Amino acid sequence: MEKNVLKLTVKASASAPPDTVKFTFFIRGDDRVYSYALEKMNRITEKLRKILAKVAIPPEALKTSEYRISELSYTVYEENQKREAFWGFRAEQELILRMAKDQEKLKKVLDALVTSQVNVPFRLSFELRDEESLRMEAYRKALARARKLAETLAREAGLVLGEILSIETDWREEEIAPPFILREETIAARRIPVDLEPEAIKVEGAVTVKWELRRK
Repeated sequence: MEKNVLKLTVKASASAPPDTVKFTFFIRGDDRVYSYALEKMNRITEKLRKILAKVAIPPEALKTSEYRISELSYTVYEENQKREAFWGFRAEQELILRMAKDQEKLKKVLDALVTSQVNVPFRLSFELRDEESLRMEAYRKALARARKLAETLAREAGLVLGEILSIETDWREEEIAPPFILREETIAARRIPVDLEPEAIKVEGAVTVKWELRRK
C-alpha cells in the first residue's frame, strides 16, 4: 500500500549588515621585455604596499588572488590585409585586501589612495564574515514555514503529519550593491566619494520537505 505523501518547497530570507570591506586592486606592467614587464608590476605593487602601510595596513594583508603574464600584439595593415604583430608582454596581478567595516578607517584608506601618485585601479565591495550563519537562519525560517503550512494542509485534508521522509535545501545570495570600481582616470582626478553605506546582505534559503501523511 502506497503511503500518502506531502511535498512542499518553501523559501525564506535572512539579512544582516555587511561587516567586511573588500578591496580588489588591479596591477599591471607592460613592456617589450618580459623581465621589465614583471619589474614594472612589482614596483607598482611595492608602492601600493607602502601607501597602505601609512594607514596601518601591514604588507601581508594584501593577498594575491590572480597572477598572469600574457603577450601583447598590435594590428599591422599590409597590402589590404591585416595581421597581428608581437609587441611585448603584460604582467598582471589582482591583490585582495579585506578589513573590518569601519567608516573612519575606510576614509583613511581611500584618502591615502587618492592622494598618492600611484593610480592603481581597484574595486570596492562589501561582505559578511559569517555568511554561513545567515544562511542557516534562512533555512530555519523556511523549515518553520514549511511545517506550519504542511500542518494546515494536512488538517484540512483530515490527516496528520507523520515522519519527515526527506529534506533538500537550496540557497542564493542577493546582490547588495554593485561593486564600486575606481579606474585610473577617476583616481587621478581625485574624485572618490567616501560616504559609502552599503545595504544589508540578503540570503534566500529554500527547503523542500517530504512528509508521510497519516490518518487521525
